[in-house]
Amino acid sequence: MSQIDQSMLTTALPEKLVHWLENHINENCRILPVPGDAGMRRYYRVLTRTTSYICMVDSDTTQLKQYIHCATQLAKHLIRVPTLYHMDLQQGFLLQQDLGDCMLSDTLSRDQVTTSYARCIDQIIRLQQLPHSEWPVYDQTCLVREAMLPVEWFFSTHCKQPLTADESQIFTDFVHALSTRIQQQPYQLVHRDFHSRNIMIHAGEIGLIDFQDAIWGPITYDVASLLRDYYQPWSNEVVEQGMHYYYHASRESNIHRLTLTAFKQAFYETSLQRHLKVLGIFCRLAYRDGKIHFLDYLPTVYTYLTQTAEHVASAEAIMAIITSRIGTRL
Repeated sequence: MSQIDQSMLTTALPEKLVHWLENHINENCRILPVPGDAGMRRYYRVLTRTTSYICMVDSDTTQLKQYIHCATQLAKHLIRVPTLYHMDLQQGFLLQQDLGDCMLSDTLSRDQVTTSYARCIDQIIRLQQLPHSEWPVYDQTCLVREAMLPVEWFFSTHCKQPLTADESQIFTDFVHALSTRIQQQPYQLVHRDFHSRNIMIHAGEIGLIDFQDAIWGPITYDVASLLRDYYQPWSNEVVEQGMHYYYHASRESNIHRLTLTAFKQAFYETSLQRHLKVLGIFCRLAYRDGKIHFLDYLPTVYTYLTQTAEHVASAEAIMAIITSRIGTRL
């Protein structure tokens, strides 16, 4: 039986996981902790003499099934994602390929950001050429629910200043109107968290992780996620270059027939929905899940909100509400 070295872990693996790994890895191995994503999943790097694997532990069976579905569909269409080797849905264990530690964010520099982002945008367009394969749809309910997250987690929990009845009505009406406009865009496959920490550089190629929330949604969503990255902010000039590159490349690939003006408006509207969503999510991660470091990114989120709102009709009212609560809370 293989020997499993856990000396690098601060907390020992559950005994069931140890037995499961012993059954699937037929040589001695060493276990290293891997920093997790924004979710509640846990990750471990399993090192043998010749191979490195990633073991994912997720007690949410529904999420794990969705991850497996997405990985299978993406790999089927030659999108580079981790190969799945072994899985146990009942116990929530998954053993998969290790795409390494090199994230896009580790490789970016001002001199070559345009070239790197062009490669990533090409990957977005590849995703958008996939067929509709039973992907859930980014509908009004989902768009609204996400954009309303700041009501509880930013205003009430973080700022400790809940919305008044009038402010709540203004905020709600705006979010509903914004979500309706976003749904008028062409819809294709959306990774839903396409940013520099979920894009891996493996053997010189782009690989994707954290894709389990993929959805059939607005075409501007992933390019907005990439160009308005909360972990890797760039100048408006870089964003503008990326927008133009995506616009022309996606039109040539028959993803859409929008005019440049209509595309930019769609980009800003989708960006604003995402910024509102993330304003709520980062506060929720901090206060509900104890991941306080996400509060460090709130100034970037607020900057993006301010810049984007300038391009979206009727956004001044909600920005006034948000700004009135900021004070020292960033």
